[in-house]
Amino acid sequence: GAVLERARVFVAPLRFGAGMKGKVVYALAHGIPVVATPVAAEGIFEPGEWDAIASTPAELAAQIARVHEDRAVWESLVQQGLSVAQRFTPEAVGRALDDVLLGLERR
Repeated sequence: GAVLERARVFVAPLRFGAGMKGKVVYALAHGIPVVATPVAAEGIFEPGEWDAIASTPAELAAQIARVHEDRAVWESLVQQGLSVAQRFTPEAVGRALDDVLLGLERR
C-alpha cells in the first residue's frame, strides 16, 4: 500500500517464529529490499542466497545503513528480491504442490 510506496528498506528483526514470513515476501514482491534476522529469512531464502541477514543489533544497523545508502547494493537486492518472490506466487506454489502430490501418487 501507501507505506510501501515510500519505503526504501524493509526491516524484519524477528527473534522467534516459524515458517515462511508473509510480510517479508510481500516486501520483496513490491521491490523493497529486506534486512532480516536469520529467523525472518527462514523458509524464504536458500542458505547463502541473501546478503542482508544480520544476527545482532549492531549487524542489523550496519546492514540497514548499507542497503539504504549504497545504490548499487539496493538495486541488486531489489532485482534479487523480485526473483525470490516469484517462488511464492500462487502459480509457483500450485506447481510445487502438484509435483508433491503427483510424486505421492506414483508410489
